[in-house]
Amino acid sequence: MKFQLEAFPEIPTELWKEQIAKELKKANSPESFEFVDKVENLTFSITPENYPTILIENDKKTSDWEVGYEIIITDTNSKEANKEALQALNFGANAITFSFETEKTIELNILLEGIGIEYIDLHFNIKNEEQGNQIVVFKNQCKHKRIFINSEKGCDKSLFISSYNVHAIGGNCSEELAYLLNKINQCITEIEFDTIHIEMGIGNNLLLEIAKFKSIRILLNQLFRSYNLNTEIYLTAKTGFVNKSYKDPHTNLLRQTTEVFSAVLGNVDQITALPYDRLFINQENSFTARMAINISNLLKEEGKIHLSFNPFSGANYINQYIHVLSDAAWNLFNEIEKKEGIDNTGNKKLKEFILKTRERRITQFKTKEQLFVGINAYLNPTEIKNAWNTKMMNTFLDLTPLILEQEIA
Repeated sequence: MKFQLEAFPEIPTELWKEQIAKELKKANSPESFEFVDKVENLTFSITPENYPTILIENDKKTSDWEVGYEIIITDTNSKEANKEALQALNFGANAITFSFETEKTIELNILLEGIGIEYIDLHFNIKNEEQGNQIVVFKNQCKHKRIFINSEKGCDKSLFISSYNVHAIGGNCSEELAYLLNKINQCITEIEFDTIHIEMGIGNNLLLEIAKFKSIRILLNQLFRSYNLNTEIYLTAKTGFVNKSYKDPHTNLLRQTTEVFSAVLGNVDQITALPYDRLFINQENSFTARMAINISNLLKEEGKIHLSFNPFSGANYINQYIHVLSDAAWNLFNEIEKKEGIDNTGNKKLKEFILKTRERRITQFKTKEQLFVGINAYLNPTEIKNAWNTKMMNTFLDLTPLILEQEIA
């Protein structure tokens, strides 16, 4: 079949702008065609011409991802954690993260009983060097697929840095990226590592989140090049609770689905969708755990999203988002470095930025400039007897996690 492309002449951008301005009843001026993100403090044109696509040198080569599930480990819950892990694997997870809240070493034979570690990824978020040494010995003695020992102090020639808490307290994408860059830049001169595992939160802005996950690879490549490093990157995305609701709980599944979708298109290596009631006083446990894992299962098995590599390649809008977000994060990174780094006075500088971002989020929420179904719009008429469990919320930079639903008087 021969397509008669000459029947569809190219329309000049200016004519498009005139028509858009007419239909939107706006002036045909550059300001009318600018996208402004107040929370991110980013502005760019929505009608760019010949905007360059960024080559991401260390990007993933496939669109597939590991389906993660996170379990908290205390002094006494090894048997219960084992049952929860087996349940998650039966639901379809293929990567389990054990996050230690205890300083003690764990009886791994109890924790991993019945788990086929030669078929799944195992992550251990450790608290101390003793735990790390225990798992290194275990790793060297057993047959396994992949075992990650996650520590910001480095372990087994691997470094783990998480910006999840920046996301949790209400920080924006550029602040989350800058935090990662500053922490990694500090570690480069202190710790020897061959691989780096990055953990990031996932926000509610679909296109922005895609740009964020793309940007971190670009920015790390820039940073590593300055040190002449060739480091393997493993990227995990994890859902949070800033925009979640206990008053209309099932709407959380819709939010988590778009969040996971953005992480998939951002080419992350692993996605951990936390049960949306993880921070509720009354939890549904098995149901919400299964639903969290099912989001990835449905996107893979029914949506076949993992078979389409970079479906937005060449999209000017996302390219611009990547450009301006990467620039903003890099500038903030340098500003913090001038304050002697992330663990010195730079921490205060980052906190100042996050406080302003947090306030903008709350203002948009309260004025309904940003609508969340079931939280500040289209409220659930059914009374739900539940509440947020504030005892489970850890502070970061002396700030408690931001949950917008709690901001309702």
